[in-house]
Amino acid sequence: MLSRSPGGKSRATRPPAQAPRRDWPDAIARQRYDDPARSLVMQRIGELVRDGIAEWRLLGNHDVELRLATGEVFLLSSRTITRIG
Repeated sequence: MLSRSPGGKSRATRPPAQAPRRDWPDAIARQRYDDPARSLVMQRIGELVRDGIAEWRLLGNHDVELRLATGEVFLLSSRTITRIG
């Protein structure tokens, strides 16, 4: 990207860096899961997120926090789904 400096000369500038978004639906839904059933469930939940019915984010321990538009909150871990709110 080029921009003009106060003296009128062109200079190359870099666009501002964006932090990686780990809460994008595809970032979570497209992860590789060993269990085919879990893979299918995560894909379907990803569709809810893409449709705006839910939001999710990947936690530091690789669990997923899922928030539905109706207010329910779930913790999706490697073996269980727990309603936490």
